[in-house]
Amino acid sequence: MPKTEPGIYYNLPMSEYLDIEAANATRLKLLDRSPAHYREFTPRKATASLTFGSICHTALLEQSEFNDRYVVLPAYEQDEENQTATGKPTTSKNTKYYRGKLAEFQQKHDGKEVISADDWNRAWECSEACHRNDRAADLLRAEGETEVTIVWQEEVTAKSGQVVAFPCKARLDKLITGDAALELTGGESDYLIVDLKTTADLADFGTAIARYRYDLQLEFYQYGLLSRLGTGGEIGIAAEIVAVETEAPYFVHAAPVDTTRAAVDLPRLLFLLAECIDQDDWPAPYTPGDDWNLPGWFLPRPTAPTLTAGGKPLSM
Repeated sequence: MPKTEPGIYYNLPMSEYLDIEAANATRLKLLDRSPAHYREFTPRKATASLTFGSICHTALLEQSEFNDRYVVLPAYEQDEENQTATGKPTTSKNTKYYRGKLAEFQQKHDGKEVISADDWNRAWECSEACHRNDRAADLLRAEGETEVTIVWQEEVTAKSGQVVAFPCKARLDKLITGDAALELTGGESDYLIVDLKTTADLADFGTAIARYRYDLQLEFYQYGLLSRLGTGGEIGIAAEIVAVETEAPYFVHAAPVDTTRAAVDLPRLLFLLAECIDQDDWPAPYTPGDDWNLPGWFLPRPTAPTLTAGGKPLSM
């Protein structure tokens, strides 16, 4: 398919999704830092947490593909043959023996991602924990499609009166439709989007929602899906996040997210993007001569007027 052809696509490889040149939720959130940050966006380098998130995602949503995608690296550093250059036993991975065994293993399992036994175990612990949680288990077991790609063309009228068109894309972890969605939403929605997140501490996940604007991400997903389904008739689209801790005791919670603020912010950001495209102007956070943007809690508060009664000041 053309990389920006509007539609809903199933089983599209992640590599092909990443090649689609289009606005997505991750980039849109950067507009609140500055349009320049949006324009200069580059995909984040893989970190340990991002890599594990992908492993856990597969264990939860694509179990049948797990062994085709990943292979566990043996602990070659523990072998008796692993020795220093002077012949002393070691558990270091910086040895000729270890590097040779690693290269041999990678060649044997070409095409698979090599992961540690710890990551393999933790991913399946996360999966089992989610299936012990009633709501998360219902969402994960429900009939639906995983890794659903949505591509649509957004059209926004800029201040100049020019209609600015640009492609958008989204990738849903899971999409539940029809009777299954109606049952899970109490008859309110024909479509239910499920988004999987991993977290170090479930108690702090509410803060993560606000910091990383997961609410805006879900609003964008719903908006994109609605754009492809059309506006004729009543279409109910719901969304929930399943969050699971990445360390024992692997607590889990599944629930919708309040998108009231996101429903205001998303149109604003789409309009801002259209303005930047229309004017070909991508301002940075500051221009020469600007004062620093200080947080409201740091700024001095105005002095309250003195309250008086009968010409005498009142003590507070």
